[in-house]
Amino acid sequence: MPTIKDVAEKASVSIATVSRVLNGDRTLAVPESTRLRVFRAAEELHYVAKRRRREKDTATVKKIGIIPFGNEELENQDPYFLSIRRGIETECNRQGIEASLLLGWRNLNEGRSDLGEFDWVMVIGEPDPFYTALENQAKNLIFIDSSPNPERFFSVVTDFERITHLVLRHLMKLGHTRIGFIGGSRLSRRDERHVAFENYMREQGLFREDWVFIGPWSINGGYELAKQALQSYDLPSAFFVASDPMAVGVIHALREAKLSVPGDIAIVGCDDIDMAAYMNPALTTIRIPAERMGKLAVQILLGSVHENEGPFQITLPSELVIRESCGSSLEPS
Repeated sequence: MPTIKDVAEKASVSIATVSRVLNGDRTLAVPESTRLRVFRAAEELHYVAKRRRREKDTATVKKIGIIPFGNEELENQDPYFLSIRRGIETECNRQGIEASLLLGWRNLNEGRSDLGEFDWVMVIGEPDPFYTALENQAKNLIFIDSSPNPERFFSVVTDFERITHLVLRHLMKLGHTRIGFIGGSRLSRRDERHVAFENYMREQGLFREDWVFIGPWSINGGYELAKQALQSYDLPSAFFVASDPMAVGVIHALREAKLSVPGDIAIVGCDDIDMAAYMNPALTTIRIPAERMGKLAVQILLGSVHENEGPFQITLPSELVIRESCGSSLEPS
C-alpha cells in the first residue's frame, strides 16, 4: 500500500507539503501547479489519506449526490460532461463513498427534499437558474465547470477565457483574421467561450456578429449551425467551435457543401474527446482534463471536511493540441 512518503517522492515535494495539500490547507504558499502535482501523484499511486476524526463524526462523508449537466441524452452527446461524472464516480468508489446520480434537477424549484439526504451535492455545469433552490435544499455544494459564488462554495473549473485567447492567437498566427464562432447555449447566460471570443475579437477590431452561431451542444447542433452559416456567401476563413461534438457536425456540413477543412475553412474544437485524433482531418482542439476535474472535486471536499477548511476555487490548466484541421503543425505560442 502506498504511503505519504511515496506520494511526496513522486511529486518531488516534502511529506509536510503532501499532507497539507491533501487536507486542503489553503494557507500553504505553493503554486497551483504544485497542488495539482500532489493530487496527480496521489491519484496515480492510489493513495488514500488517513483522516482525522472530529467531534460528532462531522468529518464523515458517506453519500454524495451528482447533478449532471442537462439530461442523460445531452450528457451522452457531449463526452466532456460524462467524463467529469466518471471522474467523480471513480474517486468516490476509491474512497468508499456512495455516489448517486440525481436526475430531474430542473424541477428543483418545485422542491426536492431528497437533496438533504446527501452529505454533499456535486453540480456539473451551470446551476442557473436553480442556484437558489440548490442552496436552500442541499447541505453542502461543490460546483464543477462553473463557479457561481467562489466565496461561498468550492469549485473546480478551467479557464475558458485563456483557452479562447490561445485558440484565437494561434489562428491569427496562421494568418486568419476572419474568424467565426460556433457554440452552445446556456440556460441563463452566455457561455464563457462566447464572451471571451467576442471581447477579444472586438479588441482586435475583427468581431462580426453575423459570424457567431449559437445552438444545442450536440453533433447535430453543430451541423445545423454550420448549415446556417453556409447560407451566406461571405464566410469566415476559420471557426472556433466550443465543443468537439459540435465540431464533428460542423465539419460534416462543410463537406456536404464541398468545402475543404482546413483548405477552405480552418476548424478548432474544444475538449479533446477520444475521437478527435481519429477524425479526418484530425481535429485541432483544446485538451481539458475533464475526468481529473471530477476526481479532484472529490479529493477537495474530503480534505476540506476533515480540516474544516473554507471554500476555494481550483482552476485546472488546459492545452492546445494542434492537429490537421487548423492547417498547421506549428507549436502554440
